[in-house]
Amino acid sequence: MSALLKKVASFRPAQKLRSSVGLLGSGSVSDESQDALLARLGLQPQFKRDFDFLVSFGISFCIISPLTGIGAGLSTAWNNSGPAAAIYGWKLVSLFSLFIGLSMAEIVSGLPSAGGPYFWSSWLGGRHSPFLSWITGWFNLMGQVATTASVAASGMFVLVNILQLLCKITLTQPEQLAVYLGILLVSGAVNSCPSTWLGQSIAFGTFINIAGVIFVVLLLTSVAPWHQPAKFVWATFFGKDMSPNNAPNDVYLFCQGCLMSTFVFLGYDSCGHISEETRGADSSAPYAIVSSIVVSAVVGYVLLLGLLFSIQDPSILTSLDSEAQGYAPGQLMWDVFKARYGRGDFCAIPLSIFFLACVMCTISSLTANSRMIFAFARDNGIPFSSFFRTVSTRMHSPIRSLWLSVAIAFALGLPLLVSTVAFTAVVSIASIGLQVSYGIPILCRLTYSRTSFIRGPFHLGRYSAFIGWTSIVYITLSAVNFSLPPTYPVTLAGFNFTPLAVGLVCGGCILTWWLPKYGARYWYLGPKLAVEHAATERARALKYKSLKSSKSKSKKVPVRSLAECESFDSFDHRRSPALHQT
Repeated sequence: MSALLKKVASFRPAQKLRSSVGLLGSGSVSDESQDALLARLGLQPQFKRDFDFLVSFGISFCIISPLTGIGAGLSTAWNNSGPAAAIYGWKLVSLFSLFIGLSMAEIVSGLPSAGGPYFWSSWLGGRHSPFLSWITGWFNLMGQVATTASVAASGMFVLVNILQLLCKITLTQPEQLAVYLGILLVSGAVNSCPSTWLGQSIAFGTFINIAGVIFVVLLLTSVAPWHQPAKFVWATFFGKDMSPNNAPNDVYLFCQGCLMSTFVFLGYDSCGHISEETRGADSSAPYAIVSSIVVSAVVGYVLLLGLLFSIQDPSILTSLDSEAQGYAPGQLMWDVFKARYGRGDFCAIPLSIFFLACVMCTISSLTANSRMIFAFARDNGIPFSSFFRTVSTRMHSPIRSLWLSVAIAFALGLPLLVSTVAFTAVVSIASIGLQVSYGIPILCRLTYSRTSFIRGPFHLGRYSAFIGWTSIVYITLSAVNFSLPPTYPVTLAGFNFTPLAVGLVCGGCILTWWLPKYGARYWYLGPKLAVEHAATERARALKYKSLKSSKSKSKKVPVRSLAECESFDSFDHRRSPALHQT
């Protein structure tokens, strides 16, 4: 394990650019070198580099946000296996999320662009890169917007619960909609400020998510008149006979309980989306991805321990007849303060920390959304691209893309106000959409670009393939887990619409790509230099095949870089046959 960590943390000098379309990661932190790297990737610098490693780390950490994710998903974990799903599911998902983060960090180190996963697929997808980039871009876009909708809804639910506990006020659906919209508008307004102010708000969100966890844990454990024994926290498993969901078996139950942790560990691609605004992005972004996952795993584990040890009455934690009406963190805190002081009103203090974390999570999520939409529009990936690919010269932010993100999140969040099943479906869309968009470039890196990808300062060495394939397997299993029915027997009221929603997104992407005459395959090519790179890689593969066939079987001639094929300098990319066919 120590050897693995040393390899993961290795920081080797970047290789020289091998051609005008080669992949490069420069270790320099100067703005000029980073802008030169963007130019070599075919991108014109349009942002001011006001962010550093701490902001890059902060935006990823604020989107992961253990306070937000655990607050929203603790009831799910409790109803599916109880403490075992919360504790051991957190450890398991943290480990595999770290694997995904390591694979993504290696890619972003060589390709630091605001496009993130879809841009990586363009460069790594070989002759299929336009189609793979198209699919990745739309899954990433929908996943990000669904994430924004779900975290804003989580904040709304926390505020509704505070009003219910303190004032016995139950908000109507229009009033809940107004609160939800207010969170989105406030988050959009913060993102509309100059980039330096936005960086400070992200730093404040980082402080809230770390100091808030410490405050909540110390407050609950010190106020609680008694604590659950260690055996309850680490060795209590609610089997299928104790579950209200009537799961078919215990394994199924545990997998469903892991959904809470899976929902938490999302959004670390945001480090890539702000890389064009980050100083030394080819080294800052990958280390920010990895460190945000590790810190979130530790902070979230501490929060889980503090909550589980402080439970006073496990039997009513998720009961719909309790004071918090099924919201586990609210009921837990109400019970703690009521057991100590005879009244639970003071639970509003720690719950307000949860609400503030949800708002900061929404702000950071919109930051990533706006940069991704801007980059996708820059490559003509969305309707009205010419309108949305502009950056405000005053605020140094893509304001139009930002408010498009707010509008889509509001529309996507409307079903959240109908039922908790709708909320679960949106969360699942966010999780599956983002993880699929993470998996495609990782898979391209392992297949199409296995030998041609030139690493940046951060890379995994010989462990790259093992970590990458493990990530692909986990992403596949996670997508299946999110698509399973949450309750048995399956009824319309408890039906999981996630497969249908994800299928519509996937079907829409394929349909719009293959549509006769007007399909995206006729006009979407992806980043310009990525297209040329795909053509060059195709020509290199043909050259390698011809060289291999001309030599004896005992003597192979591997062609691993463009520098080894000098004849490619005269290759005409425009005449590459069937370059964009899939």
